[in-house]
Amino acid sequence: MNEGFTNQTQTQNMPQQAGKKRKIEDMTDHELLVLMAKKSAATARDQKLTMIACAALGVIFAVALVILVPKAIITLNQVNDLTDQANESLAEVDGLVSTADTTLQDIDTMVNNANGIVLDNSENITAAVEKLSNIDFEGLNESIEDLHAIIEPIAKLFGKK
Repeated sequence: MNEGFTNQTQTQNMPQQAGKKRKIEDMTDHELLVLMAKKSAATARDQKLTMIACAALGVIFAVALVILVPKAIITLNQVNDLTDQANESLAEVDGLVSTADTTLQDIDTMVNNANGIVLDNSENITAAVEKLSNIDFEGLNESIEDLHAIIEPIAKLFGKK
């Protein structure tokens, strides 16, 4: 017991060096206990701050989840609805394309039929045009004038004009 007192006295008699830390081996029991108490208080303070920060982060995450999850669910439902509408629109477009394809095929068939009719009748039209070109319209006009000259006196005879 006397040694602890002597050790303490020797330590107190040693000049304290400002700004330099003493080695743990050179410290007295009392100094070690004070150092441990300070470290323990600092550690407890740090643990409290860490606990408060974790709790704050937990609250922030909880609030974010409460706010964001419903919005995300609503957004996903809207995306699903839009996807369904897009699929329905694609089905309608497919139907329209199929109808347009059928219509184009029908138009091709109709054009081919009209082409066939034109080709079939082109010979008859050519023959009719040739016959019309062979008609002597001047001679026809003269014949009509002659007929008129003959009918006019007969008409006067019967009292017409």
